[in-house]
Amino acid sequence: MILKPGDMFCTYNPIFFGRCINSIQRFFSYDDNSTYSHSGIILNSDGDTFESKWFTREYNLFDQYEGKEVLITRYTKLNKKKFNNAIEIIKDKYLNQFYPVWRLIFFLIPPTAKYVNFGKVICSELVAHYLHLIGARHPQYYGTDVDRLSDEFNNWRIYKIVYKGKLELPQNPIN
Repeated sequence: MILKPGDMFCTYNPIFFGRCINSIQRFFSYDDNSTYSHSGIILNSDGDTFESKWFTREYNLFDQYEGKEVLITRYTKLNKKKFNNAIEIIKDKYLNQFYPVWRLIFFLIPPTAKYVNFGKVICSELVAHYLHLIGARHPQYYGTDVDRLSDEFNNWRIYKIVYKGKLELPQNPIN
């Protein structure tokens, strides 16, 4: 697997909080299925990420999710300029934002999450905003959940699945 700047990921969280998110997403899902409960943006081939956890900042895909179920996808029309412009805007707006846990309650009544946001995003809205900035998605990113993103990644022709399965550390070839 070769990661590129601008790739995105979704991951499965088996703890109680993740299972609750999946239950709610499944209830409102068009396909009656929800696998993933967290998402983020990959910044480089080393797997550094920008994502909204307790704080929105950089993490590392392999450090955080090794051994976990992940979906990694790529927008096929992305170029370096689009990526750099979008990630600069995203970081300027959301870097070090505290995760707005209180907003999750608004996803119980989906239209509410679109309108009651106070400029704060959860993980999937961060990715949806990024997708809008690179030209891959419409401008309504508030109210987007991880299940909606993973459905788009799996079904829209503008995305290519890079990896799906349990995440393992990349193997370095011996020279």
